[in-house]
Amino acid sequence: MSKGAQVGALAMTAEGEYVQVVGDHLTPLKTEEIAKAVAHAPKESNPESSRETPPWLEARTESPAPVVIVKKRWVAVMP
Repeated sequence: MSKGAQVGALAMTAEGEYVQVVGDHLTPLKTEEIAKAVAHAPKESNPESSRETPPWLEARTESPAPVVIVKKRWVAVMP
């Protein structure tokens, strides 16, 4: 979601109000207008596609675990 130059995520609070999340900052939004827009948004036409695993998640599960190598840190000792 973008508002002016700010780009953030749309979220709903426990109280049911919509907010824009940018980092750790929450900006209240006009809940009635957002609720109307969400209600009129196009719905998923194929319910089966919403149950499929997204391609980015499939690729993530198939990739091997990363290998981490921790090397000793050498410290120069001056006489």
